[in-house]
Amino acid sequence: MTSLSGRLAPGALADLLQYLALSRASGCLLLRHPQRRQAYVYLENGRVVFVDARPLYDVAALSELLGWNDGRFAFRPGVAAPRATIDVATERLLLEATRRADEPVPGAVDPDTVLCALSGDAPAARREERATTLAGGAHDDSPFGPVRMLGEVGDAGEQVGARAAPESVSLSLAALHLWRRLDGASSLRELSSALGRPLSEVVEAAAELLDSGLAAFVAVAVADPRFPRELAREAVDLLGPVGEIVVEDALYELGLSPDAVPVGRVDELVQAIEAAFGDSPARAEFARRAAELRELFALDPVPAGRQ
Repeated sequence: MTSLSGRLAPGALADLLQYLALSRASGCLLLRHPQRRQAYVYLENGRVVFVDARPLYDVAALSELLGWNDGRFAFRPGVAAPRATIDVATERLLLEATRRADEPVPGAVDPDTVLCALSGDAPAARREERATTLAGGAHDDSPFGPVRMLGEVGDAGEQVGARAAPESVSLSLAALHLWRRLDGASSLRELSSALGRPLSEVVEAAAELLDSGLAAFVAVAVADPRFPRELAREAVDLLGPVGEIVVEDALYELGLSPDAVPVGRVDELVQAIEAAFGDSPARAEFARRAAELRELFALDPVPAGRQ
């Protein structure tokens, strides 16, 4: 089988895996999402033998990947899997992954949301008995349970629309560990990757923090979604079809979604796209057109030191 590549769309991954199964293909299917995520699906004679979407693997990883409705894929034949951990037919694997993807998550929080902690300092905590998962790793040999946080937990009055943080609250160690990592800039999905924990666990811990009044949503001003699309059109006009890939690569490398580019990072995005033009005369023309688009969408350059 020759190489394949294209764009992901809703339902495309399942169809693609079924096609590769019928073709008895062997190789690696690379999936890349605009929000700086990528995954690998390895096949041998049409059967999926290993799925790597760190921090998830195999069925759990495939379940997550089936929910990707945007991005690109590329299949490279002949690439061997680093290991084989799946031994079921592709159709059965897809059914199980789909079932898991469709399971409702109680109190689920949007994994792409950004949270901030209502206190910058970690208060004293007391460990009790009950196993948790998010903070596992360094203490996997000891069961940790709910953590009771004592004393003042911060001033919630400065957070618009946030509830007052309680003076005392019981938390799982997972939620406490996440609370200490909230920076007001990283999404739950990004924190999941940084912590090396499954996204479902991070989302559950975030819901616990929100319910306890220890975290609040962060409102991030984003550019009009049409702005990145217009940038791509200008890049295509100047570079040909590769222009669309240039813009997608810039978004990917910056960890940005085309539908949610923070206003404070528009400069960064434009500069990343310009860099792909090299020293060609088209670079200056693209810069001029990008400046016109910024004016059209009221995206003035951000002064140094401000975001």
